[in-house]
Amino acid sequence: MNFLKPLMFWIVGSILFSLTFFTPTTYSEVAPNEIIIFKNGQLAPGWQDWSWQSTLSGTQVSSEKWGAVHFRYPEGFNITDIEYVRVIHTGHIQTGLLVDKTTLPVMPADDSFTHLIYHFIDKSEHTSIDGLFLQSFEAGTYELQKVSFVLKEGAVSTAIPSTETPATSTPAATAPSTMTPSVMTPSPTSTSAVTPTSPAATQQPTQTPEPTSTNTPPPATATPEPAAEPITTGNVFYVSKLGNNSDGRSWGTAWNELANINWNSLNAGDVIYVDGGTTQMRYTTSLKPAKSGTADKPILVRLSAENGRDGQAIFFGGNSVPLPECGQLSWNDSELKSAGESAIIFENGIANIEISGRKTHGIVIHGWQSNGVTFRNDFSNNGIDDAAKNITLEYMEIYNNGGTRRQDDGSSKNLWFPNHAGSGVKLAGSGHHFNFLEIHDNGGDAIQSSATNLSKGVDNQLANFTLTNSWLYNQRPHSGVDNSPAGEVCSADRSSACDELGAPHMGPDYHTYPSDPPNRRESFNWCTHSDGIQIFSGGAFNKMTIERSIIGPNFMTALILGDKKSGDVSAWVNDLTLQDVVITRYMHNALGMNNPSNNPGRNWNIDHVTLYGHHNNTNKGTFHIESGQNFVEHSVSNSILVHGRTNFPDGNIRFANNCQWGLYSGSIDGTITDPQFSSIFENDLFEADLSVDFATKFSDNYQVQNPNCAGSRITSPWDIR
Repeated sequence: MNFLKPLMFWIVGSILFSLTFFTPTTYSEVAPNEIIIFKNGQLAPGWQDWSWQSTLSGTQVSSEKWGAVHFRYPEGFNITDIEYVRVIHTGHIQTGLLVDKTTLPVMPADDSFTHLIYHFIDKSEHTSIDGLFLQSFEAGTYELQKVSFVLKEGAVSTAIPSTETPATSTPAATAPSTMTPSVMTPSPTSTSAVTPTSPAATQQPTQTPEPTSTNTPPPATATPEPAAEPITTGNVFYVSKLGNNSDGRSWGTAWNELANINWNSLNAGDVIYVDGGTTQMRYTTSLKPAKSGTADKPILVRLSAENGRDGQAIFFGGNSVPLPECGQLSWNDSELKSAGESAIIFENGIANIEISGRKTHGIVIHGWQSNGVTFRNDFSNNGIDDAAKNITLEYMEIYNNGGTRRQDDGSSKNLWFPNHAGSGVKLAGSGHHFNFLEIHDNGGDAIQSSATNLSKGVDNQLANFTLTNSWLYNQRPHSGVDNSPAGEVCSADRSSACDELGAPHMGPDYHTYPSDPPNRRESFNWCTHSDGIQIFSGGAFNKMTIERSIIGPNFMTALILGDKKSGDVSAWVNDLTLQDVVITRYMHNALGMNNPSNNPGRNWNIDHVTLYGHHNNTNKGTFHIESGQNFVEHSVSNSILVHGRTNFPDGNIRFANNCQWGLYSGSIDGTITDPQFSSIFENDLFEADLSVDFATKFSDNYQVQNPNCAGSRITSPWDIR
């Protein structure tokens, strides 16, 4: 399949598994203390198939390149006593020791499926991808007969017990009587997760649907099933508009707004379930965590998985009107005036919080006056470490957030503009992980660093940021209506001193705009220099990782990772990793640093990245990396650059296995050849209606047909949904 498609099998009760399913096979490899999780095309109860770019049908696995079979483990499963994993596929029996609960050795290649490896991800450390991976690096088809765990000698498993009758001819029949034989029946319900019985607990919400409905996958595509509920060692609390707002310990007594959560009641390891209604439930106050978790016991805030409460949680700020485009003549600001600041605010040093919508667009954030999500700066003069740490955000859609400004344009007075300071996420702090986010069409950047004032002790303390499986873009076009003074013309060489406040006039490609709009359009917020990610202040930003993500289309610059304007407005990124990223259809530049000469970013590793500049954008599209060192410290490998230019003033870059095509100047030392992308729409791609899922309109697919080129192994938005 071409996109991340988590499939959840809520297999309830042993009645779904007859004894005939467990008829002993002819394999002789069954070991004592074996816990079977997959056999004869069936998963054990509670386990879920979250395979991506691999399709599992019975025992048949069809995998695209870089695909994986992913079995996510159930509530109550304990990995402590597992010694190794046993996999039987296409007649091969292979095992791997469980070394550190996070990785297993490479399985040797065989003649049916090359480069098959497996990973075991510890749930306590990676709540969104916990379980067992069987991952490939080449396309192929094979039979997967059985997957099991073998416990350490003498261990007593605390995993879910089994009803499987061991075969008398195998060692499993003589397993110690104290062990739990196998994972094959549902787990006893944890008392902490029991939903109290009350009239309100079964009541269904009857809220008015959102005026601008959130994106949904196309009809032909199955909606991903929600993720499993997390294992929690703490207490369970609830938020629902239908609760009576007392103690939050049941749906009936749930806190009825995000601002009503009594954080004094929570401790590390606790979980808060948020009611999403049958289709959606709207909350209109800000979520401000006021209690921290710990590294091993974060506080979890999650969309409910309970039937009838697993719709969408809408965090609505109050403004349902799309923000004005640049230079708009009139706009209704009545809703924005009373809108809230931000949907989620992290301040006062809050740490170890995980907020999850549990499925694509499970949490939707829109209509806030400042930013969708705000991370406050650290203020060094107050004696407190204010910056948030180790925050996880996942499965969210964040759009149409930010304020407005009024500005004259010559004789045209008080035109409306989106405010450049309004971002999807205003970023500060360290150790954050954003996963499965879609951020689009906010006033300014999708993600922007918080402004700092180091001379006054205000610091964003940015470090160690990770973005995975996410899509940042703009979909709304500028209308092309120019409300600048009559007769004002921007010359092709931009020598007319045109202030460019109205419709975009950005050079030769825009000279005929808007009389020739199909050839080149701008996003509605082009004048705010809307970027994918902009890091412009805070000094050294150490360690940024972006993987399996798409940046674009329709940003001015996809990634601005540094600035050098002044002491306070100065930043540079060290230890950057970009892997399996598509950067596409940017209006100005693809990726670059604009760093202080004495502090250029260090150690950039760009691998399997596809950069596609619009074929009409002949005067832009820069891929810019500086060094300032006398040794090679950056690398660009397995990447593709199409329709752009490069600027590497210091050199010091290692190139390997790249392709380039249609460059206007410069080089990534790549083979000059057309990568032959699967599908590229000739003109610009926009969708004015924010209620339309842009993934259904964005027809580009960057899958490479040319065997001589590599590029990103993420090729379309459907790969990360």
